[in-house]
Amino acid sequence: ANAYYREGEDAQTPQEEVDGFIRFLFNMVMNQEIEGCFAEKESSCIGFALWAVDTEDFPFSEIPGFGTILEIGLVPAHRGSGLGQEFVSFIEKSLRIAI
Repeated sequence: ANAYYREGEDAQTPQEEVDGFIRFLFNMVMNQEIEGCFAEKESSCIGFALWAVDTEDFPFSEIPGFGTILEIGLVPAHRGSGLGQEFVSFIEKSLRIAI
């Protein structure tokens, strides 16, 4: 019930595939290939966001020189709270600085 799924995935997506993609993104953050931030409340992670500036060789590139929000995730209790919008605003500002 706590499994993580991306848009287009569902409970039929093998968990190993989902876990592999999460590891892939985590490694990209650790290698500073993409940016990431987390939201905390009372010492608990309540959300995260991952984004990057697109380049020709970037695996998620839509338009080189622009930015892509790769993931935004919020725990269910904080959905509809405006935190997602805050993430998007923060990312847009970060991308403006980077581009």
